Amino acid sequence: MTTAIGDMLPLAAAIALFPIPILAALTMLSSPRAHTNVPAYLFGWVAGIAGVLTIAALLTSGVDISSEDEKTGIGWVRIVIGAALLFFAAKKWLARPRTPDDAEIPGWMSAINGFSIIQSISLGLALSAINPKNLALVASAGTAVGYPGLSLASAIVLGVLFTCLATLGLAIPVLYHVIAGDRGKEHLDNLLSWLIANNTVVMAVLMVLIGVVLIGEGIRLL
Repeated sequence: MTTAIGDMLPLAAAIALFPIPILAALTMLSSPRAHTNVPAYLFGWVAGIAGVLTIAALLTSGVDISSEDEKTGIGWVRIVIGAALLFFAAKKWLARPRTPDDAEIPGWMSAINGFSIIQSISLGLALSAINPKNLALVASAGTAVGYPGLSLASAIVLGVLFTCLATLGLAIPVLYHVIAGDRGKEHLDNLLSWLIANNTVVMAVLMVLIGVVLIGEGIRLL
């Protein structure tokens, strides 16, 4: 179980720190329907992560890790995911804005203020389970949750732990908004402005770090 936690922690941290989901949460916090849409968005996010994690864990649980072929297969999967993240990182870095003024808000974010509850849930699902980068990271974590030899109780604990850690990036600004109220609005607005200006660079750096970690783990299994 300790090994599985070690495998999951960097993946959960990467998901929690990805800027786009946080940008969506911060934008939604300032919308007229924040009191209904923010919980709906968080619900969609958690449901997406839990769903992908469960599917990946169930698929992995049938793997005989004692078999060299199966072990090598998991190693190659992690190497491919890591390489894909490095590729996405390179694309992000090359497309980064040269100055803060060049940074643009994604088109869909301008529509967040008018979102319904269903649209907010759908956005959470899309960013957590359909976004290729998140999908790859959550699926990789699922191979740790479904590691053969773990009891069902241990797998559930690992799954809940991973989901909670991966949600911290969204939950912390929301909790701060609830606790600080209007006093914290300026801080959250400043964070939103900073993320808009720097989200491409932050994402590129995170993908490089996690890609290298996954490739290293994959090589260890070969």
